Amino acid sequence: MTKPERRKYEKRPSQYFIDDQSPAVTTDIVKYAFRGITFTFETGSGIFSKERIDTGSEIMLQEFCKHEQPEPGSCIMDLGCGYGFIGIVLGAVFPDINITFIEINGKAMKFASRNVQNNGIRNVTMLNIDFTSDAGHNLLASKSFDYILFNPPVRAGKNIMENMIRAAFDLQKPDGVFYIVIKTSLGAKSWQSSFESNDTIETQLYRKGGYRVFKISRKC
Repeated sequence: MTKPERRKYEKRPSQYFIDDQSPAVTTDIVKYAFRGITFTFETGSGIFSKERIDTGSEIMLQEFCKHEQPEPGSCIMDLGCGYGFIGIVLGAVFPDINITFIEINGKAMKFASRNVQNNGIRNVTMLNIDFTSDAGHNLLASKSFDYILFNPPVRAGKNIMENMIRAAFDLQKPDGVFYIVIKTSLGAKSWQSSFESNDTIETQLYRKGGYRVFKISRKC
């Protein structure tokens, strides 16, 4: 899988994958407990998985925490953070890490910012950006990440997913790790073939509950 030139999105067919800057009016409260910590998330209309924690995101979080132990000061990106579930939980479990939340949807980012504050998470950067746009690239040009976690907008289309994955690879440290979760019934097998055929990366696979979690690192 060779890297093409960075491209802007051509389509935004998913209702969640838009830059919606409308007010973040709370209509739902989602509770979640992990490792003895209880979290509260405010969500609302037009937000992905607003009534419950998304299963794929939860599985990826569990697999990450099972296999990784970020060192203090590690830089983690929650790509497509939605209302902030993954980054917020990681920020509580590993309080000495630095987390960058990235989300194209302005309303979702407003909820994420609110949830970061409500759950007492520190060492955070919140970026409401189009991740693969020129503006997004310029904002992130000086950054690199030890870990990137991504639950991609599969229904937004393969081209958008490819662009986001390639852009994320560009920001991964040489010894960094990239976690991606994809539902098996939504093309995970095809992505697995693509990752495994790339001779520049190493891929580990975790299967659970109809999802595949890919742990990707660069070959030495």
